[in-house]
Amino acid sequence: YVGAAPFFFISLAWLIRRLRRHEAWGLAAVSTAFFFILPTLYVALAGRNLPWWTWAVLIGLTVVGAVLAIGRVRRELRSPD
Repeated sequence: YVGAAPFFFISLAWLIRRLRRHEAWGLAAVSTAFFFILPTLYVALAGRNLPWWTWAVLIGLTVVGAVLAIGRVRRELRSPD
């Protein structure tokens, strides 16, 4: 999480900036999504014999985090520059 967080926030700022300027935002959205899911992807690839509840927690954290990130983007787009 610590290693991916700076890249996620940089990508998030890039995405918000592109959306505010009404520019193409596809690559910024893919970059933001990739850095958001990267820690979970690492656990999925490196984890061995993880109990089912670990996956439930990871999925739950990912869903909650995505909802919060989308809310943040929407708030930033509504706020004045």
